[in-house]
Amino acid sequence: MIDIAILASGAVSALVPYLIKGGEAIAGEAGKNLFSWVKEKLHLVKKEKDLNSFLQNPEDAKIQGRVEVILEDLLSNNKVLIDELSKLTERAQEETTNIVGSKNVVNAPISSGRDTIVGDNNQVS
Repeated sequence: MIDIAILASGAVSALVPYLIKGGEAIAGEAGKNLFSWVKEKLHLVKKEKDLNSFLQNPEDAKIQGRVEVILEDLLSNNKVLIDELSKLTERAQEETTNIVGSKNVVNAPISSGRDTIVGDNNQVS
């Protein structure tokens, strides 16, 4: 059985990069599908205020937490919704990985003698 708290957190985490970069306008198909699903479910339980807060401040951990709790409540004891959200989240996370990894930067560790450099704009002193 899937832990619904982890699933809800994963769904919210998968949406954050899309919302930071302009929401649906730049999202790939999987991101749009996940966003539409979450938006519809929050609308059904009359949580538009929380959705709007999330859209305006996607990086705010408190708002993310509120959305996660709402999703957890929706998912509790509903295998159909759990399966739907699980599939949508997995696809969106794969898509997010492709978006993040698409920048023109070498993502491999670069070795400098004994030190290993990982990430962007790191320096060895």
